[in-house]
Amino acid sequence: MTQYLGTNSSATGYRNSNVFMEPREEEPSREVATRSPVIEGCVISRQYRLRRLLDDTNNSLLELQILEESANY
Repeated sequence: MTQYLGTNSSATGYRNSNVFMEPREEEPSREVATRSPVIEGCVISRQYRLRRLLDDTNNSLLELQILEESANY
């Protein structure tokens, strides 16, 4: 798309200023967004739930192992 000096183009997201093409103001990066307390809380909550699930799974496996060993005697 051809742009002329001093024109705006919403199609390309660039604005001509003097001779240089300058990008429009960008959206906040995802890195900044992931530092949100709400998102961090969700991540911590998900990690907690996964740890609990892993603990429950390990406990079940241990119980099965104990049952298997007692059945062998």
